[in-house]
Amino acid sequence: MLDKGLVYLIDDDEIQNIINTRIFELIRPGFSIRTFQDAADAISELQKTGMRPDLIFLDLNMPTTSGWEFLERFKDMAMDIPVVILTSSINGNDRQQAFEYECVLRYISKPVTRQFMLELVTELLK
Repeated sequence: MLDKGLVYLIDDDEIQNIINTRIFELIRPGFSIRTFQDAADAISELQKTGMRPDLIFLDLNMPTTSGWEFLERFKDMAMDIPVVILTSSINGNDRQQAFEYECVLRYISKPVTRQFMLELVTELLK
């Protein structure tokens, strides 16, 4: 089991970032967690630093740069990093559209429980 790594949480809702960070810290101590309230900031960091997170959690509906815009720009970067959509979107077409991106592994509706996150992270970060 990995005890070090990097995860990006991209969500404009600061409370969701705090909750998901805390859940992640409990289930995977030792991982670094970077939170972004704007997807453009996450893209910028990926481009400038060359950091390669092990996993990205991405909200779709954000006011400045949406998750869709992130996915388009991320696709052009050709980085092999798995993305989990973690959204409150109730649009049924969003799920189908999300899986058109090769990097998207899961589409999950918020909120998530600690147990669900534990199972997901254990599966994705073997």
